[in-house]
Amino acid sequence: MKLTQLILTCSPVVSLLIGSMPTLALAETLLAQSNNSSVKDYNHTIVIDSNNVSGATNYTIRTSGELKQVQGNLEGHQVTRQPNDNVTDNQVNGRVRNGKDGFRFKGEILEIELSNPNAAKVYVDGQRRSLNSSVKDYNHTIVIDSNNVSGATNYTIRTSGELKQVQGNLEGHQVTRQPNDNVTDNQVNGRVRNGKDGFRFKGEILEIELSNPNAAKVYVDGKPRTEIENENNSGSTADEIEDTVEDIF
Repeated sequence: MKLTQLILTCSPVVSLLIGSMPTLALAETLLAQSNNSSVKDYNHTIVIDSNNVSGATNYTIRTSGELKQVQGNLEGHQVTRQPNDNVTDNQVNGRVRNGKDGFRFKGEILEIELSNPNAAKVYVDGQRRSLNSSVKDYNHTIVIDSNNVSGATNYTIRTSGELKQVQGNLEGHQVTRQPNDNVTDNQVNGRVRNGKDGFRFKGEILEIELSNPNAAKVYVDGKPRTEIENENNSGSTADEIEDTVEDIF
């Protein structure tokens, strides 16, 4: 019987001397194992499911290891790729409406955020996951709004706790991320013109400064900042009046 040499290029490269059908079956098995090894490396899954739910949502996912989008069956979900899903090494910014997006990743989840949590369900490794706890941790919001205002402004925000920028609906405002917004743990230096930037944060506000205060409005926890300052000032005045009355009597 004449022997035919077949070289299979996979990872690692395997050279097999083929002389019978059982050897061909072995080759196919080795090739399948090679393909499956890459799946094992990405040993966790995330599915964003907006089927049978009204509305749409933007989402952001960040992981400590590499992340990749997949298509087809993932943990029993039929997931698809969309042109509006922007995937980098360990982060994705996407959007779902009446569909499912799916991902495999390495490492741990650093962030899963939905702009409209009511418009999608989240599954991690096949199990439903609640996002309420992460939202409650960042229990305050700031919006810098330059819509319908002439000019632009730079801004600086500092908070006592961690701060993160968000995208989508925030306290009724459609906010976006821009490349010129520089966010660290508890500080952001950004710029707005004809748009809105939004943030969630923990703790208290240490500073909000605008280079051009006439070019933007500031909202804290859904209220214009002037209202909050007026409330604080009225409280201080009441305390001063009480102190004065005590001094008189």
